[in-house]
Amino acid sequence: MDVRFATASDLPSMAQLAASLQGRPERHIPYLSDDAASITAEITELPTWESVSAVAVSGGEIIGWLVGEIDLEIGRVWWLGPFVNVSEWAAVAGALLAHAEAALPTEVTQQEFAIDAAFIELAEWSAQHGFHADPGSVALALDGPIEASPIATREIRADDVEFVAPLHDRLFPNTHYTGRQIVESDDDRHVRLVAEIDGAVVGYVAVEHQADDSGYVDFLGVDDAHRGAGIGGGLVAAGAAVLRERGCGRIHLTVREAHAGARALYARLGFVEELLLVPLRKGFTLP
Repeated sequence: MDVRFATASDLPSMAQLAASLQGRPERHIPYLSDDAASITAEITELPTWESVSAVAVSGGEIIGWLVGEIDLEIGRVWWLGPFVNVSEWAAVAGALLAHAEAALPTEVTQQEFAIDAAFIELAEWSAQHGFHADPGSVALALDGPIEASPIATREIRADDVEFVAPLHDRLFPNTHYTGRQIVESDDDRHVRLVAEIDGAVVGYVAVEHQADDSGYVDFLGVDDAHRGAGIGGGLVAAGAAVLRERGCGRIHLTVREAHAGARALYARLGFVEELLLVPLRKGFTLP
């Protein structure tokens, strides 16, 4: 077996290998889609995918791969994979991780895998490599219609940073977006909406149009003083409407398993719980 960096010519084989495994809960990696075309698009969107990567080759065929998504501001890598399709799973996965870890910038001190709870082999293997499991999240999806939002919303502006950034950083400490990034990120795939009462911002929602034409509700935050007034549900409904206008069919999200109130909110909006996701982390933890 030879382990080397991934290249653009490897992408078709990498995507096909991952797609063949994504439909199996005991091999599912929730960071990526289930079809080869979407997986290819998601990988190539990452500017560092070739430089922080590893492919295992045996007999001229790719038998496993791992790619890192890096945020230097946070100092964290999210591992896409490992995808391995041979019986020597642990040995190949270990070789992939060793190769890709060696390519990490020195600023990156935090690492994370995410798995379907059924992927027990990766959970046990990651513990042997210094990772620990943090509290899990439930994945939910909405395929049907959603009611119109009962509240008025608008797109986020730069001057909303004074409210949104501290609220986000308090609700989602040390997560994959800082509050400032929520306000300042500007691309066609991401939409950030806020709700106002008497001219004051009281909540926000961040949604994303993903490569497979699904929609993702990434973050939802409401000021403590205005909870229980329907603002959270209204923001989600408004974000879902934007995603549907952009051609998204399925809309999905994750919520902490222990957050019964949030799970009940999404159930009322028509979301259905599908699976339990477990984050495996090294160098940091989240509450």
